[in-house]
Amino acid sequence: MTLGLCLGLLVHTLAVTVGLAAVVQTMPSAFTALKTIGAAYLVYLAWGVLRAGPGKLSANGAPLQSMPRLVGRGLIMNLSNPKVAIFMLAFLPQFVDPTQRDVEGQLLVLGLVITDVTMIAFGSIALLSSLASERLSQSQRTQTLLQRSTGIVFLGLAANLISSDTR
Repeated sequence: MTLGLCLGLLVHTLAVTVGLAAVVQTMPSAFTALKTIGAAYLVYLAWGVLRAGPGKLSANGAPLQSMPRLVGRGLIMNLSNPKVAIFMLAFLPQFVDPTQRDVEGQLLVLGLVITDVTMIAFGSIALLSSLASERLSQSQRTQTLLQRSTGIVFLGLAANLISSDTR
């Protein structure tokens, strides 16, 4: 999932570089549509987690999901979050020197740096989580509690996203 989230950051970087994120920020209908899609996806994820029973786990404690599915899920989560696009639009230009000719190149390099730092941070969190999951996966009660908590968090994030006005 971390790889998918970071691939989404690269897409957002490219969007900022070519100005597409500015369109989302200036067109309320585009912003609303993206926000609604992101909230709907979070509700979909919450529904799936809340309906699931304790998961079938492999020997190392990781859920049995394919790598492409996890990458795709992370990518969709990132791309459907308009706040990431707006953050990148607001953040990246602050560090660009407009007197230099290659503004697009500067934006791309800054986006790659953010992506690398995100990969390291999220990868570290995933690694530490996998170490803790061995203990947590041994209890069906704990798995059910974690799944319900995750579903509630997804619903809360969806509610926050749909009710937010970042303008």
